[in-house]
Amino acid sequence: MISRGKIVIPFCTYASTYRDETLAKIAELTPAAEHRKGFGAVDKNTKGIEAWLKEIKLLK
Repeated sequence: MISRGKIVIPFCTYASTYRDETLAKIAELTPAAEHRKGFGAVDKNTKGIEAWLKEIKLLK
């Protein structure tokens, strides 16, 4: 399986809906990967991205 041993950190932007469905589909398509908490941003709203990056330990 291609996703074995990989880490998947989903990030998506969307206009109004389907964030949860998109993040779930990513997990469904990569079942052998380690999945970290994803983030979905609405339009150009970047509020919360820095806190999310700190939470998943990609930013100090």
